[in-house]
Amino acid sequence: MKKLLLTSFFLGIFSLGYAQLTLTMNGFRNESDTTLASVVHKFPNQNADEIYTKALAALNRYRSSEIRTKEILLSPGASIFVSGESEVLGIKGVTVYAIYAVSFDFKDGAMKYSVDNIKFDAKGSGGELYKVVDKYKGKNFSYKKSVWSENGTLVDPEGKKVIEDFYNGFLEHVLSEIEDWERW
Repeated sequence: MKKLLLTSFFLGIFSLGYAQLTLTMNGFRNESDTTLASVVHKFPNQNADEIYTKALAALNRYRSSEIRTKEILLSPGASIFVSGESEVLGIKGVTVYAIYAVSFDFKDGAMKYSVDNIKFDAKGSGGELYKVVDKYKGKNFSYKKSVWSENGTLVDPEGKKVIEDFYNGFLEHVLSEIEDWERW
């Protein structure tokens, strides 16, 4: 619980001033325009290679301390694809690990971030699983916890926030490192 509170506080600090993704029943969407599945951040007067280099350095520092990364695929100057498993996310008394894939795409003056895949692996003692949407209407005994019911009712706002904080914290770390590049 203490770790969850510290993580939420840490991520909350970074959540000031950046465009963010919001979790919907259909995956992540741009908070400002839910027709978009990504957010774009502008970096005036920086070319794609500069932004890419700074983002890659930020990801290398972040992955060593905050997440368990399985793989980083690079297309130098153009894109970075990261897949892996998160540290523990405590949701509704279930120890949940997010298995994720995110991508960063670059062009002169801008970086685009999107969450390409999310799934959850719950390590609960009772075989609990945690899903974004309960498509089984509670019929599957082990499928107990979800953010939304199949009819679109938000049933776990706290779980939604924990998941959003994880993915937005990932992005915000990279953005803050890029913006603070000259200060270190």
